[in-house]
Amino acid sequence: MVGLGRKRYSRQSTKSCGCFCFAIGLFISMMTGLCPTELHAAEKVERRAVYKVAPIYPQSLKRYRISGIVRLDIVISSRGTVDSVSLVGGNPMFVDAAVTAVKKWKYVPAESETKSQVEFKFDPGQNP
Repeated sequence: MVGLGRKRYSRQSTKSCGCFCFAIGLFISMMTGLCPTELHAAEKVERRAVYKVAPIYPQSLKRYRISGIVRLDIVISSRGTVDSVSLVGGNPMFVDAAVTAVKKWKYVPAESETKSQVEFKFDPGQNP
């Protein structure tokens, strides 16, 4: 009976050793940059805007002196035009002005479409 117990114990230690070795190998591959997710993050391309339109501060809000921020995710086509805009967050009173402005932006053409995030700050003392 004692011998059977040892074999079972021996197999369990081999399994745990294999799991431990796998975990160490995975950790090393992540630390050395061999993990596929790291490769995709390094391929990010920044696009340069060649034409920007500033958002217009809404007239109806000027007397209330409200300020705010709007963050937008944009998709830029390979031709350099803004194809789509989605709201990330910010003051809802300024969203329309921000979206209208960013849709007029033009970027340097590229091989494929890219994504970017833009932020607009609305201040009644600074915007026309």
